[in-house]
Amino acid sequence: SHTTRLLGIQSDGSLQSAAVQALPGPVSSLAMLQVGSDQPVFLVGLQNGILLRLKLDVMSGQITDRRTRFLSPRPVRLHHVSVGGVETCFALSTSVWVLHPQSWG
Repeated sequence: SHTTRLLGIQSDGSLQSAAVQALPGPVSSLAMLQVGSDQPVFLVGLQNGILLRLKLDVMSGQITDRRTRFLSPRPVRLHHVSVGGVETCFALSTSVWVLHPQSWG
């Protein structure tokens, strides 16, 4: 089984598990974006061509919204980019998906 674990840094410098997410395949790429005061977005590109977008609750560390998109049967690679001064991410496979903050809903 494939999982990803989100860790938080405690005030004493130790790591504590905040959330665990089961995944439908092995990970090929990870990215985290924070835009303004909105919830952070955790992006997971999988080797089977699936892109996961997870919103995180900053208070509890829990995943509050999970969205899945199939891009192609090839691995998904994530790349941070700045578009017009706005932090965003490209998900690249045999097709391209632009993850822009306005589309995060």
